Amino acid sequence: MAMKKYTLVFQTWGAAQQIDLGGCNSVTFYNTGTATAYIEQTPIPPGGSIPVLGNDCEITNDVLQLTFDTTAGLVQSMTIIKKSYVNS
Repeated sequence: MAMKKYTLVFQTWGAAQQIDLGGCNSVTFYNTGTATAYIEQTPIPPGGSIPVLGNDCEITNDVLQLTFDTTAGLVQSMTIIKKSYVNS
């Protein structure tokens, strides 16, 4: 089996918005704030994470909705780590 190259992209978001997964193979959502974050209405508590792993050669082009608890004084911060294959 031939080795496949991939790259990791780390992005941090601080407000509700749509997240374009843009052809990634796997993604991890990590709540780095103090407010509960929601990916498609699935809660991720502060310090929590949700990994979504892909099988070999799979990619997704999904666009997901990120929202946050809007209680005053809470920090909205989500770090998203995407693994994407690189054409060699």
